[in-house]
This record gives sequence, C-alpha cells and structure tokens, in this order.
Amino acid sequence: MSEFKIPKENWKSISIDSALFILNESKDYIDYTLKESESITSRSYSLVLVLVTLLSAIIGYTYSKVVEGELSNIIYINFFFIFTIVMLVIYLSIIIFPKKMIVKGRMPKELALKNVLITPKLTDKQNYLAFIIQEIENSQHKIDFNLRKNALRRSKLKMTMYTIIVLMPIYLIIAFFTI
Repeated sequence: MSEFKIPKENWKSISIDSALFILNESKDYIDYTLKESESITSRSYSLVLVLVTLLSAIIGYTYSKVVEGELSNIIYINFFFIFTIVMLVIYLSIIIFPKKMIVKGRMPKELALKNVLITPKLTDKQNYLAFIIQEIENSQHKIDFNLRKNALRRSKLKMTMYTIIVLMPIYLIIAFFTI
C-alpha cells in the first residue's frame, strides 16, 4: 500500500478549516480502529474462557476414568481433544497479548522538531497549516497500520471460531459412538 501524501503544490492555499475537518475525521477513524481492536481482544478472551472451561471438564472426566482404571477409546479421543484445545488457547493468546496498535496523538519529541518549529519563511498560519497537513498524513498511516493489524487478528479469530464450530460436533459424535 502506498503512503498517503497530500499534494504539496499550492499547499498554502488549503483552507485551515478544511484541513482541521479532515484531521478531526481521521482521529475519529483512528478511534474506530482502536475500538475494533478492543472488540477482537474481548472476543478472544471470551473464547479462551469457554475453551479453558471445556478443557477443565474434559481433563476432569479423563482423569476420573484413568483413576478408575478404565482405558477405553474415549480416553484417547479426549487426549487428542485436550491437545487441540490447548493449541487453540495458545493461538488465541497470540491474538490477545502481543498486539501492537498505533494510538491517537504523538509524543512532543516527534512533533517539536527545530526545523519545523522555527521557519522564518512561513507565516504563523502557514506553519500551523503545515503541522495540520503533517498530522493528516500521519493519521492516515496510523489508520492503515491499525486496519492491517485488525484484519490479521480478525482472520485468526475467525479461523479459531470455525475450528471450534467444526471440532465440537465431530468430537460429540465420536464420543457418542465410542461410549
């Protein structure tokens, strides 16, 4: 994806109000990408909780059968299912924990550059407009980055959900016929 740049020819003729409107809209969209990321994380947490609960129940059942000395086919199926659930929980933790998103705003050390702050060739309004244009371009970069990360995390979450949807009925059918 190519980097977004505002055309620089006649940039001084851009209205400050128009540039501020674009900047405010871009900040709203950055908020949207951050909320989407939070939503993906909370759904992943919910799935982890469901899977851990299911995992505990299967481990408890399997352990009780092993203690009773009953080694049937269901125990081997349960071991496979336990392994699969553990792998899904690990995969979901990849979605949850190392998530890097670019947030709104920038640190002053990124904005307060000497060559940008002190520009004797520009009027105050032109300097302000230059900052706004720079932030619009920076906001587009943040939006693009966050959308890419969210799409990747969303696809991993979908894959996990489809795996669970397919795996549960298969497990229940196999378990029903082996008991």
